[in-house]
Amino acid sequence: MSDDDHTGGGGKGWLWSILGVVALVIGLLVLIGLSAVLIKWGIIALLVYGAFVLARRLLGKSSSEQSSAPKLLPEADRSSDPLALLEQERELDKLKARMGDDGD
Repeated sequence: MSDDDHTGGGGKGWLWSILGVVALVIGLLVLIGLSAVLIKWGIIALLVYGAFVLARRLLGKSSSEQSSAPKLLPEADRSSDPLALLEQERELDKLKARMGDDGD
């Protein structure tokens, strides 16, 4: 009776071993397929992110070149300094002299 159990169990053991190997292979193929899909979507996400970063940089540079108001704000803060006021007056006098030379 123990011999019958042993042979029957051995046959089922091989069957389960083969099914286990097949299940492992199928599982690995599914994981490889999922990882390929994830890699594809990851690459697409990186490309989209790169496009947004590039667009933001390009728009940031063009908007900073167009608006000079933020650059003038520190000069407005320095206008309370008497030396800065004298320096600005000298620069204005130089500009007026140049404009007068060009006008003649």
